[in-house]
Amino acid sequence: MNWSALKLLFVHEMRMLLRSRRTIVTSVVLPLIMMPVMIMGSTLRAEQQESRVEETTFEYAVTGPLGRSSPQSDQAIQGRTGIQGVSNP
Repeated sequence: MNWSALKLLFVHEMRMLLRSRRTIVTSVVLPLIMMPVMIMGSTLRAEQQESRVEETTFEYAVTGPLGRSSPQSDQAIQGRTGIQGVSNP
């Protein structure tokens, strides 16, 4: 294999690539701008979802034969935030 010809071809192609402004913009400048924007956007979206879940109150009801007489489960669940018991008919 002729290494000098291969090196010459590589150098020539790199010069051609670096000469094109469109190539430089799409391969260097655009990712430098878009990656931080995408990272900040996904972080903001995750924080919004987390705050929405924290503000949500989940309702529960204990049913079945032991539904009305389960004070231990009521005590265990009532101490938690974001969970609210529903009266069992």
